[in-house]
Amino acid sequence: MSTPEESRIFHLNDERAAIVEDVIARQMAEKTRNENALELAVNDTAYWELARLEGDRRYQAQYKEWSELYRSLGRRTFVEKEKILRDLVSAYGWDIVGNFDPGVYRFATSLVPRGLSFLFK
Repeated sequence: MSTPEESRIFHLNDERAAIVEDVIARQMAEKTRNENALELAVNDTAYWELARLEGDRRYQAQYKEWSELYRSLGRRTFVEKEKILRDLVSAYGWDIVGNFDPGVYRFATSLVPRGLSFLFK
């Protein structure tokens, strides 16, 4: 039987770049099969980012950038849209994969469950 430290999650930091590159490659292959799919992917992302940022004064600059992208998308070339999508997928991919910390993982999987068990008794 393997030890917890041998688990793949403990090697996430070593594999992070490969994971993000794989996600980028798969999304680009799927979303760039034609211009409609590409534009829909970028447009949908812009729409939901605008909805998320709307009304929050702290993010006015970001809201303005997304709004400009949303309005100008139809006038952009396929290559420009492709670059925008690649940049978005990369940014979201890196954001999602984050930075795995084995110490935090051990804390969350050992101490937190015991604390919650005690709390709910």
